[in-house]
Amino acid sequence: MRSDRRGDMGFLEAMTMVMMVSIVLMLYLGAASALIHIHTDPLEGLEGEALDAKVESGQVVADNSTYMETYVSYSGASGMRVVTTVPGGFASQPLEESFGVMDGDRYTRMFTSQVQADNGRTVIAVFEVTVWF
Repeated sequence: MRSDRRGDMGFLEAMTMVMMVSIVLMLYLGAASALIHIHTDPLEGLEGEALDAKVESGQVVADNSTYMETYVSYSGASGMRVVTTVPGGFASQPLEESFGVMDGDRYTRMFTSQVQADNGRTVIAVFEVTVWF
């Protein structure tokens, strides 16, 4: 590569440098993208809005078995557990519902929702959903 008398690079030298920088950047992006692991969420189809409960006589009452059975069958999970807790002294004990086999990789997600109490109040319930794959 020859410079002219003013020390400037010619067109060919400039294009060669641009191509070299482009190739190095392309190699860097290729290596970086090869090291990135694409991870999908195993609980992607889980809908917290489908879970329901109520409080009667200080006890949490819920029947989420239909939703749990449906979710386990279409997601390929082996089992599912939903623990419903109503904090604030409105319910004495959490309610635990289970479906399937609780064995394998475990993933947990929590949802909150408003539920009705038997005294006419609307209280907050916490649904802790654990799914085994």
